[in-house]
Amino acid sequence: MDCTALSLLALGANDSTAESIHVLMQAFVNNSSKTVRSVIPAFDTLGAYSTWFGIKFPVVFDMSVLCNVLAFVNAYNLPWKKADSASLEVIVKTIQNDYHISKPVYVSPVYPKTSLILYHIARLMNVKKIPQLESLKIKLVADAARELLLTDNFMEKVILNIAMLKWGYRPPDLILPASREIVKKVEHNNFSFFIANLPSYFKDFLKLLATKKHLGFYNYFCPAFNDALLLEYLVLKRRWLLN
Repeated sequence: MDCTALSLLALGANDSTAESIHVLMQAFVNNSSKTVRSVIPAFDTLGAYSTWFGIKFPVVFDMSVLCNVLAFVNAYNLPWKKADSASLEVIVKTIQNDYHISKPVYVSPVYPKTSLILYHIARLMNVKKIPQLESLKIKLVADAARELLLTDNFMEKVILNIAMLKWGYRPPDLILPASREIVKKVEHNNFSFFIANLPSYFKDFLKLLATKKHLGFYNYFCPAFNDALLLEYLVLKRRWLLN
């Protein structure tokens, strides 16, 4: 679902195309005939978007995916539908209950790290102000600051720094690697931005068992994407300094 949304944004699709895709998306939501496979009971009745934009796929929630879809909806100023409001409710409840910290792999199966979830929330909030999320901004900034203290991974620090800058806060200065270390610390970094999470398809017990043992997890790496993330950080930091 978010691949579709982000592709349309990247391609600069016209308004009519965005509107028609948004209408089509309403058929891929949690409902009584096709129910979400969640380990968080509070989400079971929410008619949010499924991660997968396919007829034969099960309904799976991923709050980072929901952030990307809502960013698309807001970027095109599309009228919100029930699924949009339900998706925002999933995001808000996740933050309020700290699920993005205690259960990141369950609330965001394909972006299953707290840092990645915070990055996607910040991207959504950077498109247009959403009152329900603005009221949680201080908490989110504190969460990002805590995660910065917990990681030694350079790319994870880049992602968290981007989030904080998008929220309007200056993070601690990030020491850039020497030119001879760029390939190792950036392009060959072992931090995976996206993970194919097969257990997210499973039901309760099997999902919990497979997830605990990380069975069926496939990490994706892209050196060029890491370069783009670093560039995003540098541009945001420069804007901050100029302001």
